[in-house]
Amino acid sequence: SRADIADYLGLTLETVSRAFSKFQEEGYIAVQQKHIRILNVNGLKALMTTSADRRLSPQGVGVDRVDKPLPGCRKDRNI
Repeated sequence: SRADIADYLGLTLETVSRAFSKFQEEGYIAVQQKHIRILNVNGLKALMTTSADRRLSPQGVGVDRVDKPLPGCRKDRNI
């Protein structure tokens, strides 16, 4: 659930929900009930690289980070 993902990553439920909504709007993922399908792996990787770059800069302080994979997740599977 989104609450489990938020707890695992140390984020708020609202942050995870906003991120999922934004990722769906941008075409990175599709969410259907409890299943998440990654539609644009390269796009998500690019976001992670951009976020990491921002975290290293003075303006990037406080940017949410998602560094750890969820248990059992692979890019070719639904979770």
